[in-house]
Amino acid sequence: MAVASVPIVSAEEFPSAMESVLDQAGAVKVLSGFSRIIIKPNIVNSSPPPITTDARCVAALVKYLQARLKAEILVAEGSGEGNTIINMDRNGYKKIGVPLVDLDAQPVRTCSDPRAAVYTKVHLPSCLKGAALISVPPAKDHTITGVTLGLKNMVGCLHA
Repeated sequence: MAVASVPIVSAEEFPSAMESVLDQAGAVKVLSGFSRIIIKPNIVNSSPPPITTDARCVAALVKYLQARLKAEILVAEGSGEGNTIINMDRNGYKKIGVPLVDLDAQPVRTCSDPRAAVYTKVHLPSCLKGAALISVPPAKDHTITGVTLGLKNMVGCLHA
């Protein structure tokens, strides 16, 4: 697993920062075997950034991927409040030009692992099967933790 870091001062830097960090991480090599790539922002509600992932950041990621890979690219989320697609639209996601998917409205499949300590079975949207999933959370604080990042962002994949 590659780790890369690029400081960003303003949204105008998203395209160059995205290119730099994804090149450092070897993203093209990692993602080249996938026919579907799902970008998972954090759109917990209709609030603007930094509560939600800035659509300009996701747009820069989409542009990078489209220029380098021949995969279907989707932006998918399951908002905690309100209608996911409306929340995305209010934050400018329709302008990105790729399909927007409400994970809560998708058919689910049960995934199980008897070795799991807590969740031996989870219900996940079927569209995630076989896809590469890129988590794009904003760095923000939360009432129960100092910072929320990629792992907490995956809550939006769990069926409501």
